[in-house]
Amino acid sequence: MHQNPGNSNDAASRSKVGPAAAVLLSALLLSGCATFSPDGGMTVVAKATISLIALAAVTSISAIAWAGEGPKGHSDDDSFSAGEPGDPKKPARIVQVTMGEMDGKMMFMPMKVDVKKGEQIKFVLRNNGEIEHEFVLATTGENLKHAEAMKKNPDMEHDDPNAKRLAPKKADEIVWKFTKIGQFEYACLIPGHREAGMVGTVVVK
Repeated sequence: MHQNPGNSNDAASRSKVGPAAAVLLSALLLSGCATFSPDGGMTVVAKATISLIALAAVTSISAIAWAGEGPKGHSDDDSFSAGEPGDPKKPARIVQVTMGEMDGKMMFMPMKVDVKKGEQIKFVLRNNGEIEHEFVLATTGENLKHAEAMKKNPDMEHDDPNAKRLAPKKADEIVWKFTKIGQFEYACLIPGHREAGMVGTVVVK
């Protein structure tokens, strides 16, 4: 029985490639995008078409894999060292914290807050001073690192649940749940303010 040369070339070509490539090649043959030359090889156009489609497929898979990872979300262990943002709808102990300047110094009042692990605190903040101040709740190491960044950009605006910047005579609040035992701090990271005394301690037991 006489065998169609085109089918013979098709089968021979598919035997040299993997299953996925064979499916792609068959689709190209049916659509007319790929043809075989008299010597049994694919035409230059067919090879170029397959190469471009294969490249596009690899690029798409890589993009999907990259997107699949997604941005790493915050976790209790690596986002907020002092705990987590509290729930304003749940009960909280109110701690009033005032900021200001006095006798050439800058300070928070009180300068120390004792908290029980798992306790939710509503910090009611008020700036009684004549200049802007901040309240940033974190570890000492984190605040020192942030303070260095603030020196390069002193007008940096905070958009974090553990920090507030207050204009003179203004008030605000932070609701925070302390889920970890340890010693933390609240500080003003505006250049020169921490050095002038604006740092307080939170002890969680």
